[in-house]
Formats: sequence, C-alpha cells, structure tokens
Amino acid sequence: MNLIVAGNPGVGKSTILNGLLGEARFKSGVVLDRVGGLTTVLQRETDDNGNVLCDTPGLLTLEKREEAAAEILKALKCAPTGRFKLVFVIEDNYGRLRNEDVITIKIIIDALPHGVAYGIIVNSIDPATFLQYKDKHNYEILLTKINHTCNNKTAHVHLNERDDKLAGQNDCIPATSPALIEFLDRIPSANVEAEAIKDLDIAGYDEKKQEAMRIEMDKILHDIMCLREEMDRTCDKQNAQMKQVEELRRVQQQKQWRQARDPPNSDLKVLEVVLAACAGVVLTIAARRQVSKNEYM
Repeated sequence: MNLIVAGNPGVGKSTILNGLLGEARFKSGVVLDRVGGLTTVLQRETDDNGNVLCDTPGLLTLEKREEAAAEILKALKCAPTGRFKLVFVIEDNYGRLRNEDVITIKIIIDALPHGVAYGIIVNSIDPATFLQYKDKHNYEILLTKINHTCNNKTAHVHLNERDDKLAGQNDCIPATSPALIEFLDRIPSANVEAEAIKDLDIAGYDEKKQEAMRIEMDKILHDIMCLREEMDRTCDKQNAQMKQVEELRRVQQQKQWRQARDPPNSDLKVLEVVLAACAGVVLTIAARRQVSKNEYM
C-alpha cells in the first residue's frame, strides 16, 4: 500500500503515521520557532510490511504554499505504479470544521481525475462531540459539511476521538485502533497516471477561504433567523397558554363568587324546610293561645 496523508499543519498527520509505523519517524509536536508546521517537504517511510507512508506539508501557510503544493504534487505523481491511497486529516473543533481544511481537500481533489477515491480522518474530536456523532443524523450533517465544496464527494470518513494524553508532546506514538486499520483497508486504491494529475490551483486559496467564510457566515445568519423565528413561535404559544390559564382562572373566580352570593340549591331546600317548620311551630302556638283565650272567656 502507498498511503499519502495530506492536511494542514497541526491537524495530527505525523502523529497518526507514527502510530501506524509503531515508532516516531515523522516529526510531530508543538512548533514555536518557524512559520508553518514541522513537515515542510514530502517524507516517505516504509513499514515492516513494505507499505509506503507519505507525509505531506500543508497549504495553510502563505509563505510556504508554493513549496507545499509542489511536494504534494510530487507525492501524487511519483507513487509507485501510479497507485496510492489518499487520506486527508482534518480537525474538529466542537462540531465545527475549519474552512482551510475543507479548502485544502477541494484544491487537491480538483487536481485529480473525477471519481478518484479518498478518505478523511476527522481528528481530535472532543468526547462529547464524538458521542453526538454516533447519532446518524449528526453524522450525516458532518458529511454534508465535509463534502459541500467538492464535486467529487466521499463517504469514507473515520472519526478519531481526542487523546488528551498526547497534548503538547513531541514525536508521539499513539496506539492505532483496529477501527482505523479497517478504515484504511476499505478505501479503494487510486490508479492515476502522472499526466492526468493537474497542478494544484493555489492561486485562489485565499479567495476560496473568504468565499467559504462568507458561506459559513450566511449559514450562521440563516440559523440565527431560524432560531429567532422558533423563539417567536414558542413565545406566541406560551402567551396563548397563559391567556387560557387566565381565562380559566377568571371563570373559576366568577363561579366561586356566585356560589358565595347564591347558596347552592340543596342549601335552599334545607332553608325552605327549616322555614316551613318554624312557620308550623308559630301557627301551633298561635292556635293554642286562641283556645286558651276562649276558655278563659
């Protein structure tokens, strides 16, 4: 296998390759004393099984962009027998992808014949976001973000959870998961003649980045508008519910007031019985007094 790994500085290309090799042959770690990343030229290493692993520089740094493009082109055109597996490494920042990573993918893929297979490793995903990506809907959203600028899209995407133990360390050798090995095995090898590979169109890199930022800003504004509309609908619904509660409360208060003013029918009946009984007693007393008066006379 001839594996070409591409991506911008700092996304973890060299660290992943060191994990595949099982030793630190690719320089990786923190960069403080130079512009760009540690990888400035194409580096090839062969593992014990004869697989050739290629680490390429990134296109992000303006001062090194032309040299990086030449090194990437060299990796693509000088692959043994013209066969290679192409894998991009990009970084996830709490569910957001960097525009420069997506643009780098587009520039390199646009230089290849349409239909060339490639894979993408989404690296350094925080645990909470990694868990959310297990949901099918969220994973499909991620695929849309990755593929929205490319005509030649891919379904070969591997999610790599962030390992905080590697943070700030140089020349790390992480344990390679079986899932990553299976992912690399599933990516079809590309068989491309060198003459069919075009030069990388880096002239419009910054313009593409600005355009991607504009698209992202438009999406953010659209999401804000949708959120505001949803909030308005929620407020209207809550106001309607509050009006219903107030109406029910008003009706209940009126009912209680009427009951206090007008006793229920059962109470009226009791009152009528009592009054009738009292009237009967009064009449009886009056009759007895009349009899007593007649007898006296």
